Amino acid sequence: MENTQHFGQLTERMKAFREEVLDEKPYVDGERAVLATEAYKENLNQPRVMVRARMLKKILENMSIYIEDKTLIVGNQSTKNCNAPVFPEYTMKFIMDELDLFEKRDGDVFYITEETKQQLRDIAPFWENNNLRARGEALLPDEVSVFMETGVFGMEGKLNAGDAHLAVNYERILAQGLKGYEAYTREMKEKLDLAQPDSVDKYVFYNSVLTVIEAVHTFALRYSSLAKEMAEKETNPARKEELLEIKAKYADERRTDIDMTAIEYIENESLIPEENVMLALTSKGYIKRTTADTFKSQNRGGVGVKGMTTNEEDNVEHLINLSTHDYALFFTNKGKVYRLKGYEIPQFSRQSKGLPIINLLQIEKDELVNSVIKVSRDDENKYLMFATKGGIIKKTPLSEFESIRQNGKICITLRENDELIAVRKTSGNDNILLGSSDGRMVKFNESEIREMGRTASGVKGINLSEDAYCIGAEVTSDDNNILIVTENGYGKQTNVQDFRETRRGSKGVKALNVTDKNGKLCTFKVVDDSTDVVIITDSGMVMRMPLAQISVLGRVTQGVRLINLKDGQKVSTISLIKAEPDEVLNESSTTELENNNQ
Repeated sequence: MENTQHFGQLTERMKAFREEVLDEKPYVDGERAVLATEAYKENLNQPRVMVRARMLKKILENMSIYIEDKTLIVGNQSTKNCNAPVFPEYTMKFIMDELDLFEKRDGDVFYITEETKQQLRDIAPFWENNNLRARGEALLPDEVSVFMETGVFGMEGKLNAGDAHLAVNYERILAQGLKGYEAYTREMKEKLDLAQPDSVDKYVFYNSVLTVIEAVHTFALRYSSLAKEMAEKETNPARKEELLEIKAKYADERRTDIDMTAIEYIENESLIPEENVMLALTSKGYIKRTTADTFKSQNRGGVGVKGMTTNEEDNVEHLINLSTHDYALFFTNKGKVYRLKGYEIPQFSRQSKGLPIINLLQIEKDELVNSVIKVSRDDENKYLMFATKGGIIKKTPLSEFESIRQNGKICITLRENDELIAVRKTSGNDNILLGSSDGRMVKFNESEIREMGRTASGVKGINLSEDAYCIGAEVTSDDNNILIVTENGYGKQTNVQDFRETRRGSKGVKALNVTDKNGKLCTFKVVDDSTDVVIITDSGMVMRMPLAQISVLGRVTQGVRLINLKDGQKVSTISLIKAEPDEVLNESSTTELENNNQ
């Protein structure tokens, strides 16, 4: 029996419409998911609130719309009335888990075409670490993650959705409408003092609100235009009048004028505080920035402090000291380069895992960042030097990297089975050191390498022995020392003068006595007396120590122990930062610091 107590008897129009809805098969609809993916990729470098706003704008401007014969209220969320849109920005996990099971459910059965399945398979890799669930999991403390994995409690609904189906202060929206809310937003934006640090974030938020209002207005105008087209073809006078009424309701041609002059199009960087920061990037692609004083100095042989929360298969690969106003160039193993400003990298605490870098850069799934270079406004270097795992080297003018698209640029054409491992800035007349895993190094002047274009493949830099591979490249002078570190935590300083200059492409000379005790040569860097060394292990442990505590030894020695590694740990990489001689912690005080931060 139909319930007429509150709504009265259904009209013939509503009865017919109801029957059509009940008879229609519900399908999983991939259109919204595809548009959302395109919008995220187009706005990777924008603040998250603006990415969300522009995603809605992209969807409402491009999604399929229709007005069914029997409807007076227009609006749809998918290509057909009963279809279910997909929201990949929340999570794709359960969608991909049930991709072939939707039609076999006991309840809430949905049909899905092979075309839609392929659409979702194509976009799923982009969303793997780039959704609300992944961002939430990255911020969870380790103990909470353990409780979730063991089933002590669950947070599925909290991590998979964020809209909550409500509008804050909905009374104002109902009373004033979107035009009134637009006026209110503009008023609040005009009151901002952009010299205040927190005003920039508010400015971006208000511009995001205006973008959403404009998107909704555009959506309404699309229905007005569609109703007009349908009315011109309609032969039923009654329906024609209804369509013209729909057209009139949404025919306001006013367009919102959004002033995009804040952070998303920022030119006046004086609004962003200039400060020294550390950029950390893991092998699995999690990135963050922290203040440079996060890591204090320890004595040689310390155990380090927890610098970043990583899982067993992840480790910190790059730790770079730069200004918030510097550019960071990201070079990948596939021979591509991407670019971000220091302030565009999100700030997190010392122990936080950070944010997946694919939230910021359009890096492909199989790309890994192998080098990060900072470029300052007053940088005097003229060239970038590229080195590959196969011992190939190339020199390209730095000016060729001044303009980089969001989807990156080719920086070197790689030969078969080779990959880019290191990039360094040079003046044009520097000495170059290339090191191999078996402990040998070759030194030559970069004048032996002719200047090449961005897409050139390069020439042989070092002649590698069987099973050996190139582990890095450095720019040196005879006044420098180089710090050599092995995978088992041993290291030493050696003066560059101890390495005789040879020719490009030679085997070089022995730089380290490699033994089972100290392990293969892991990394090396040019150092000076004003340097502190940050050692990073493959388990995410970070130890900072003064360079003065590391002995200067000859070429053929095996080095001294720099860090006490736990069972199974290996040194992953090292980073150099400005020394702070007045801030030295011994091992016991470091342990206390770590305990206080857990």
